[in-house]
This record gives sequence, structure tokens and C-alpha cells, in this order.
Amino acid sequence: MADKNELILRAKQNSKEIFETLPDNFVLSPAGFILLGDHTHYTESMLLGCALNAYSLVILQKRDDNKINLKINDGPVTSLDCSDLSNNVSHFNTLLVIEIMSTIKEKGILTTGFDCYIENDVPLCLGLGYYSSTIMGFISALNKNLSLNLSDNEMVEIGYLAWKEKIGKIANKATLQCSLLAKENHFLYSDLRKTEPELIPFSNDNCRFILLDTTEKIENPRDICNERIEECEVGVKGLRLYIWGIKNLRDIKPDFLARHVHMIPRRVYNRCLYNVNERLRVELAKEAVLSGNFLEFCDQIYKSHEDLSSLYQISTDKIDYLVEFADNSGLVKGAKMISCSSLRSTFALVEKDNVEGFSEELNKSFYEKYELKIEKHEFGLSDGVLNLQ
Repeated sequence: MADKNELILRAKQNSKEIFETLPDNFVLSPAGFILLGDHTHYTESMLLGCALNAYSLVILQKRDDNKINLKINDGPVTSLDCSDLSNNVSHFNTLLVIEIMSTIKEKGILTTGFDCYIENDVPLCLGLGYYSSTIMGFISALNKNLSLNLSDNEMVEIGYLAWKEKIGKIANKATLQCSLLAKENHFLYSDLRKTEPELIPFSNDNCRFILLDTTEKIENPRDICNERIEECEVGVKGLRLYIWGIKNLRDIKPDFLARHVHMIPRRVYNRCLYNVNERLRVELAKEAVLSGNFLEFCDQIYKSHEDLSSLYQISTDKIDYLVEFADNSGLVKGAKMISCSSLRSTFALVEKDNVEGFSEELNKSFYEKYELKIEKHEFGLSDGVLNLQ
């Protein structure tokens, strides 16, 4: 589990080449994490997520001139001028942060320079959460230290626009909302046709989020996601021939889709069916959490993985094995793959007393079958962005 104090000490040490005098305030930004609703955000759907206590730490200090000095983890120190953000940087995280600056500059409110160091301590296998922690941490630090007076919604929108510019429709606004607005012991319900997300109390303090990373890289994960997006858009175009007013898959009901199973290619139908099913799962899971039915909520997690594997076809034998082992172990409440990650990984909801036993059994079984070891990360829920003194 992440150690905030250790992260702060490491960031202070690593940031010395950026600052003449180290600031006494920091922004701690957690990883946003989508539990249900994966791959439906581009249909303006509903998602259920949270913030995990894996963090990016942002140290930012205003300057009296237009110079910007920026360093992220082990990336290069990048120097820019506030009046000209053009660059020849190849480090992706740095490019993403510069895109955020450009988006803010277009609003006419980025008018001074600053020094900034970002230490991202989020496991890369978390996928979109790895980036959401940096994005919302950086924007929050700018907002606080440069007195930009941006609202929460404006900060999320800036982050989303910059992120989308760099990675396309895979960028997920709900993940950013989780990083910024989540509360400990709560899930965050995002309806992407509304502005404000909703906090859903979740008081299972005994539950741990166990991330299981196979360390196997996914070749061209963005291309895979974009292919699924295009297939869903093809399905919507076909279904519009039979009913007026369909904007996207958010507007499709299960019975309507079932009646038109022969009207679109089977592969496209399966992609659409996943999206329609997942939207309903989010609603069922939300009600389960509100009524205290934890097992029903976890059942929706398992069903989500089943559809990601069979209908959306983005899982693998190894990932399916991890989820099936979790389900059969009797030690795990719910498990599914982590979507939109560059590393093949899953997460499991495990009671605290069962974490070590489950991890040992899984590692032994997985190594016997594949001669590979699993990297395990353990997390709990976190508040959204925190300003620390």
C-alpha cells in the first residue's frame, strides 16, 4: 500500500535540481479507477469508479518571470517560456502536461512561469489511472499556486480536452473525476450526460483492492480500443435505420438490440451488446452498493469481465485464468481485467485477512501453469486530490 510520507521524502530529494528553495506545500493526487463502465465512456454512459491510494505528488512554485521548468519522475528537465510552449519533447508524460498548459493558455489565464516537479508513484498496470493522477494533480497545483480560480468542473474539462488531444477517444472523463472528487469510503457514480458525479457510500473497510500484474505488455493498446470504438459506431449507424433519435449506444435498450440481432454483423452486434449490458450492470451495481448488498455488487464485477472476454474480446487466456482462479478460490469477492492498460493485469476485491493466502495460492498456481510470476499491488480507497502543507 502506498506510503505518502515516503513518496513526499523521495519527491523532495528528486526535485532539488528544479527548485532553488523547496516550497512547503504539495498536491497529492490519487489514481482514478473505473470499477464498472469500462469502454462505455465514449457513448456518454454511466460509470462507477473510485480513487485508490496510489499517488502522484506535484510540487509547484510560481516564478516572477515567464520561464517554466518541468520535470516528471526520471524524465528530462524541460524548460519552456510561458509565451511560447512549442517544444521537441518526446517524453509522453511531459508532452501531456505541456498540452494541459496549452489548453489553459487558450483561456488566457496562464500568464506567468513556474517550476514544477511531479513524482508519479502509480503502477503502470493501472492504465488510465496512472495518467489521471498526474493530470488532476498538475491542474490542481496550477490552480492553487497560480490563483487560476478554476472550478472543479473546469479543471476536469481542461484535463479531459488535453488528454483527448493526446490519446483520442480512450480518454475517460470519469477517471479524472475520480482522481479529483472521490472520497474515502465512497464510490463515484458518473453519468457523462450530467455535469456533477454522485458519491455513493461504501463502508466495507475490510476490503482491499489487489492488482495482479502479469507484466506482459499489450502491443498497440490504443489501436485495440479505437477498433472497438469504431465497431460500436458502425453498430449505431446501422441501428439508426430502424429507430429515429439514437445518438449513441446510451440510447439503445436491450430488447431493441435483441430484435435487430440479424441487422448488423455479429462482431459489431457483440460489441454493442457489451456496451448495453455494461450500462445496465453499472445501474445494478449502484443499487447493490446503496442497499448494502456487497455480494450482488461483486457479481456484477465478474459478469463485466465475462463480457469483456467473450463479447468485447480484449482479454486473454492468462487474464481469464486469473479471474477464474479468483472466482474459484473462495477468498475473492469479485475480480475482472483492468481495461485500457498497456500491461495485462486484473484486480480482485479481497478481504484483508485473505490477501496473503490468496496471493500465495495464485502465484503458485499461475507459475505452475505459465512459468510466470505475478506482481501484486495492494490498495484501499482514497480521497480525491489533497493539498498538503
